[in-house]
Amino acid sequence: MKKYLRKRKLSASYTVEATYIMTITLLVLSVLIRSGYIRYKEETGIMRLHQIVEQIRGQEEKEGRSLNIGEYKVEIVSSKDQIAGNLTGLGWQKNIQVKLHEPETMMRMMTIFQSEDRK
Repeated sequence: MKKYLRKRKLSASYTVEATYIMTITLLVLSVLIRSGYIRYKEETGIMRLHQIVEQIRGQEEKEGRSLNIGEYKVEIVSSKDQIAGNLTGLGWQKNIQVKLHEPETMMRMMTIFQSEDRK
């Protein structure tokens, strides 16, 4: 009878220790999932910034834009030779600067290369 009670106490202590381990495990998993979700939202905002800058870069008439995407603020500024994009989030900021798309320059370069090939 004493052996049975003794085994019962040992198995209960294992159960208490297991609850501590499960609590810590669930806490760590929730922190990892949350940090992964925050990182996902940052990367999605950066990709959206690149997409908007490339869209404006390919347009004939350059324009500036300012818009909000969820928690982020996007500002696009066009000058005569480049487009600058700025993404502001919660405590961080990303910038991108791209030269304007000039198909005439590319066409001139192609004609130079084609004329050299004919010689």
